[in-house]
Amino acid sequence: MNEYTLKKEIISSYSVLPFMEGLETNVVTVITAAGIITGIPIPSEGETDNTIKLIETINSSITDRYRKDLGISDEERLSSNDGFFTLKDVKLIVGTTTNSLQILNIFYDQVIAITIGAPSN
Repeated sequence: MNEYTLKKEIISSYSVLPFMEGLETNVVTVITAAGIITGIPIPSEGETDNTIKLIETINSSITDRYRKDLGISDEERLSSNDGFFTLKDVKLIVGTTTNSLQILNIFYDQVIAITIGAPSN
């Protein structure tokens, strides 16, 4: 039996809001125990950066194998807080230190809070 969570629903919804008309210039901000993460969601199509496309291909391959091994069809959602979303042009802020990353997978079970807003410098 697949168990859905409100947390995963909210995170999934917020992580794609920058694709909506009028919100394209916004970034996703995620609060985790490790720090604050900001970045841009990766579109399902049209990404031009080869490294990001490669990581997305690897993510897709791993996810497909995981689903197959567990007998989860493509139409079924992963249960509970299983799964992740991916951001690009990431800033990880820990205390007073900011680290930049090209791409980052964020696992649902690690998220404390999520929002969107204008990028900060």
